[in-house]
Amino acid sequence: MTGGAGQWVTLGRVMRSRGLAGEVIVTAFGVGLDVFTGLQKSGRKPTLFGASLQPAGVSLALEKAWLHQDRLILKFAGISSITEAEQLQGAEIRLLQSELAPPEAGEYYLKDLLGLRVVDCARQEEVGRVAGWRDTGGQHLLEVKTASGVEILVPFVKSICVEIDVAGGKILADLPEGLRELNRE
Repeated sequence: MTGGAGQWVTLGRVMRSRGLAGEVIVTAFGVGLDVFTGLQKSGRKPTLFGASLQPAGVSLALEKAWLHQDRLILKFAGISSITEAEQLQGAEIRLLQSELAPPEAGEYYLKDLLGLRVVDCARQEEVGRVAGWRDTGGQHLLEVKTASGVEILVPFVKSICVEIDVAGGKILADLPEGLRELNRE
């Protein structure tokens, strides 16, 4: 994902078609269902790049966005068959940074956490920096890279990530006993 008002933010990637009506299964990149339903309600059109689409991308309105068995399903306007949906496979779904609605108070886009320092509350020392995340189908795991290059997976939940200061560049974390050691195995 990129930042800046005139730059694209990648919201997800079309994995494959689903059903007979042109629906697609999407892997979201650091945004939730609410971002896609917000696009649907507002009428803002994300742009799809890649796959068999023209190089400049194609803007398509979202007719519907929902979860089915923990998978994100999207239905785009004008895509009404399996054949048309298959042409979207592999396409990245992007939106201009300036069109992305700001998160609600106390909520964050995962892309905004990249590069933040993770500081252990108990030890008052830096654990590492957020290098990415993993979606586990329920909660996200922050991929935190230590100074020595070791990756530690930190559950992104309020009981562990107790304070998030995007402007200050850090996350205060109350790491459970043994989490560091568990991730080094």
